[in-house]
Amino acid sequence: MLELYHVGCRVSSEFYLRDISLTLKAGECIAIMGRNASGKSTLFSLLIGLHQKDSGEICINGKKMPPLSPQEAVNQGILLLGQNQPMFRDLKVYENIYFGNEITKGRILDNAKMRQEATALLARLNIPINPMAVMGELGYAQQQLVQLAKAVCSGTKLVLLDEPSAHMDAAGKKSLWAAIQSMKKDGRSFLYITHDPEEVLAVADQAAFMENGVLSPAEPVTGMDEEILASRAYGIRPGGLYERARAALGEEVLRVESPDISFGLRQGEVAALLGDSATAQGLLSRIGGLFPMRTGTITVNGKKIEPSPLSAVENGVSLALDEQAEEELEGARDLLESGKKNTPALRALFRIRQAGSSISGAFSSWLGMGRKGEYMTGGNRRREMMERALGCRAQVYLLMDPSAGMDMPSRARLYARFGSIAQERGALLFVTGNWQEAVGLADRLLVLRDGKLVCDVPAETGAAQAKAFLEGDL
Repeated sequence: MLELYHVGCRVSSEFYLRDISLTLKAGECIAIMGRNASGKSTLFSLLIGLHQKDSGEICINGKKMPPLSPQEAVNQGILLLGQNQPMFRDLKVYENIYFGNEITKGRILDNAKMRQEATALLARLNIPINPMAVMGELGYAQQQLVQLAKAVCSGTKLVLLDEPSAHMDAAGKKSLWAAIQSMKKDGRSFLYITHDPEEVLAVADQAAFMENGVLSPAEPVTGMDEEILASRAYGIRPGGLYERARAALGEEVLRVESPDISFGLRQGEVAALLGDSATAQGLLSRIGGLFPMRTGTITVNGKKIEPSPLSAVENGVSLALDEQAEEELEGARDLLESGKKNTPALRALFRIRQAGSSISGAFSSWLGMGRKGEYMTGGNRRREMMERALGCRAQVYLLMDPSAGMDMPSRARLYARFGSIAQERGALLFVTGNWQEAVGLADRLLVLRDGKLVCDVPAETGAAQAKAFLEGDL
């Protein structure tokens, strides 16, 4: 289906892809592993037309291809999941699936037929999603699955996946893998970037390893295990990945009180939030002062957090959620460090500035004035964001999916920093869909379900109970 022959591509004076050769058959999945910044996403940029090769040949279905533009790549049936497909939050699932490929009856949209076809398509791909659901109300994992269904509808033959499960829990991953296996049976092919050896064994037929712009020949995964894959990709063994320094716990530093979610966090404690990721993200946002609590209170060292980043930063909260949240907290930190007092008037002014910045960013995106250039994975950006958040002088550290997209060496360094924070008497709360990460790093496990805290147990003695709640057995 896809053949690369000795392809080279100079990206900058310091980095280039060198002598890339790869053969991908119809109905096959090749996983690509390697450290962050080794060239994996640059290869995807080349395949979707954001970069042009300097040497070698690219053939699709046996035909030598001229230099591709992004639109020509789509026309050839190549799609980078999430990159080339517009998804509309206010439209229903079936409307998103058929957007651009609408079924009509004469000049009128045949919504009944599209709903019927979408229902059948989702069932065939083992995707348990209601086609009448509103896209914006779905979780991250479900939105990824809808994009796979849209890829089938639009006639995509080659799907490029770059860490698609980075923000998924175990159930989301299983649904993703099942959909991929169904699509492979229909003859669709996949190139799959991942740092997770478990994922390689679940979906890939072959694995290749990237290092400094050089891709090793693809090899069958038969006979490989997670340890072999980690060793080949990173030169390390995954056994001690979650080891970190532990600390004696001190006084309570964070307290959340509401009808549905109430818990405390002590100095030197590391706690993992699992389950309902949308509620978890909202909770971190509220502790960080980005949004008000609907009911209840949040206190740090007994002081109430007002619905403003100014209040959160002043009381020792550091939040790593996304780039927009980081900008807001950094703006609050700059104001406070300049000598401004956290007054109601300043908080009101800061909210106005936040709103203006948000509207400006949305308008720029709508006009197509967003960031241009090479498609880049979030692994390095995620690592840098976590480093900045953990580098702040704070008492409470809040992290959303801290290791998403990171390679194993980067994750090991991050986890070591967790231990340092605990020993420095900081309290750390992180949201994760990775069960092994939660159990291996946390002192406490907190499980959310349907907007409520349903389980709060010590990791050492309560892991089985937490997992039962997480999987819906309790």
